[in-house]
Amino acid sequence: MPLTPDEEKRLREQIRQELEAREERIKDSKLREREGRQRNLEERIRRQIRDEEEENYFTERGYVKHVNRYGETEWLTPEERETRKNRRRSKKTTSSRRKVRQRRKWMRAAINIGAIGAALAVFLFLLRYNPGGADVQTGSLAVRSDVPNARIYLNGKERKDLFTSDTLADLKPGTYYVSVYREGYSVWPPTAIAMVKPNETAEVDFSLTTAGLMGTVTIDADIRDFRVFINGVGVPVDDGGRVTVPAGLHVISVVKDGYLASPMHRRVLVPEHGNLRLRFDFDPAAEVGYLNVSSNRSSAYIYLDDHLTGVKANEGRFPVPVGVYEVRICENGYESFPPHELVRVEAGQAYDFAFNMSPEPLTDTLIVNTRTPGAAIALNGQWLPFVTPMPVLLVSEGTHYVNFMRDGESFADRDIRVDANRLNDGRVFADF
Repeated sequence: MPLTPDEEKRLREQIRQELEAREERIKDSKLREREGRQRNLEERIRRQIRDEEEENYFTERGYVKHVNRYGETEWLTPEERETRKNRRRSKKTTSSRRKVRQRRKWMRAAINIGAIGAALAVFLFLLRYNPGGADVQTGSLAVRSDVPNARIYLNGKERKDLFTSDTLADLKPGTYYVSVYREGYSVWPPTAIAMVKPNETAEVDFSLTTAGLMGTVTIDADIRDFRVFINGVGVPVDDGGRVTVPAGLHVISVVKDGYLASPMHRRVLVPEHGNLRLRFDFDPAAEVGYLNVSSNRSSAYIYLDDHLTGVKANEGRFPVPVGVYEVRICENGYESFPPHELVRVEAGQAYDFAFNMSPEPLTDTLIVNTRTPGAAIALNGQWLPFVTPMPVLLVSEGTHYVNFMRDGESFADRDIRVDANRLNDGRVFADF
């Protein structure tokens, strides 16, 4: 039966009430999260100030820091510390304990030598009586591209001195993820999956198109004379707010002193020969401070509390709302010192930070995946030439940030924070 006008009215009112209640719950959840994060940061600042004052107090009085055998920090006079050192050196184990320890040491050595000897005997036996078993059947993989001399990547790792078109020989049977890269070109497909079988040659083909195609971005805003950043670097715009950029994925942000931009940045896909219009609203705000972040490298993005700012180091000061923040700059393959800075931003005040970036080897592996394959991957704000699933993403130690984009939409405003030292299996998954 069709709804009567009164029933329809009541239904609409009920739906609206449910939506309003849901909106209130979301607001309350975000507020509690923000308050909790601010409390944690404030407590860390208090602990940092307490530790600094304690160290200054005792240092001024001639005390020295000493960590005892329980891991506790004590402040001792130089004489007391030297006495403890001498006491530790003078301690001698009893003869019985020394004999037990020596006996255990010899037992462990004997067990290890026996295990090595047994393994060697098994290996020699197999080598003598089953020589054919030592030959592992392998396959090969032919990687081709319509534009030659593209670098070949296998499972996310570059194969040195190998360029398309070429054949990778002596590969163990199994599944491989293959991608190629050449400066100035975009690749399709971004990643190919190849199944290598024994004594067979698998084939993958890539199509490369020049990345020199350009597009236009037009910035619409309710004020004038603002600064525009493309991929974290300031760029000039014409009177109409237009700027020409290469087609592809970009991070675009706007900045003006005394104002807060909403949103602070946009991750966008600029079409070839097309024009993308972006809207930013500026809110005049008296409750803002300013950050100026410098570094020996200018290619690292600035992060505030796991949020990408859209600005890179050495690009001058930019406004932020008052509050407590954890400031970082992140770039894969580099270690930042200090790792981060804590700051309480007050209205009208400017704060300068300097970070030193030193090379760090790519020793950790991430397995990056999304619910639906084919999402573009951003690592520390930089777009990678890969899409999900990415089974082998090499990263350096420390903190990294991951985000995704599909069909011009980002996965989340807040990046996924990844500590490569604490991931048990190295998996990063997004329901996207």
